[in-house]
Amino acid sequence: LGISALGGCDDAAVGTGGSGGSPATTGVGASGPGATGSSVTSSGAGGAPTFMGSTRVDAGSGAAVAGSATAAVAPNGDIYVSWVEEGGASRDLFVARSTDGGKSFGPAVKIDDDTIVPLVAMARRPYVAADGARVAVVFNDQAGGVYLYSSDAAASSFGQPTMIGTDITTTFRDFPKAVFLPDGSLGVAYHGYPSSGARIFFSRESTGFVSEDASGGAPGLPCECCPLDVHATSSGDLVLAFRNNDTNTREMWFADAP
Repeated sequence: LGISALGGCDDAAVGTGGSGGSPATTGVGASGPGATGSSVTSSGAGGAPTFMGSTRVDAGSGAAVAGSATAAVAPNGDIYVSWVEEGGASRDLFVARSTDGGKSFGPAVKIDDDTIVPLVAMARRPYVAADGARVAVVFNDQAGGVYLYSSDAAASSFGQPTMIGTDITTTFRDFPKAVFLPDGSLGVAYHGYPSSGARIFFSRESTGFVSEDASGGAPGLPCECCPLDVHATSSGDLVLAFRNNDTNTREMWFADAP
C-alpha cells in the first residue's frame, strides 16, 4: 500500500512517504484560521430546493436508534438503507431496498439475531454497501467484534456473519467499513489495536479475509476516535483515508493499493 500525507493541524507537517518507497509528501496545510484564506461563501444562498419529498423506509415496528442509518446506491440504481431499531432487551439491524429510485421500499429484512448488539455511538454504526449483485452490511459490537453480513441483491438471504479481524490479537476492532471490488468480491477496512501498535487493516474476501496492514507507512498511530473511509475505483485500485496522530500532531493520510 502506498501511503501519503494529506495535511494536518500543523501546516508545517510533512509526510514520511509510503511503504512502497514513494517520496515524502508535504501536507497541504491546516484548516484553521488563515490556512485557507479569508474568503467565506455561504452555501445554498438563493438556491431553490431540489428535493422532491421523502419516503418512509422502516415498517415502524420499533424505535429507530438515532445516528444508525446509512445508505448505498448500487450501479443499477437500486437504493439500500440500513438502520438499527430498539428491540426490547436487544437491538435489531435491518436493511430495505428500493428499485424505483426511492419512491418506495420493499419489506425491511432483519439481519442479525438477538445475541448480537450493533454498536451505535458517535461515528460508529453499521455501514451498507452494494454492487448490484450483492448487498453487505458490516458493524462492530461493544466487545470489538466485527460482523460482516452479505446477501443477494434482493436482500433476502442474509445468513450467518463472517467475523473480520480474528487473525490478529487485538483489544478492540473499530470503525469497520465494507467495499465491493470490481471483481465482485468484498473487502473490509477496520481499525485494530494489536500489541505492536494500533493500525488500519484491510481484509479481502478473495484471501479468506486475511488482515493486511494498510497504515504501516505512516508515522504515529491512527486516531482512535476518528472513522476511516475506503473506496474502490473502477479499474480495481483500492483507496483508503484515515486520520493519524504523530506525537499529538493530527494528520490526514491516504493509502492506495494499485
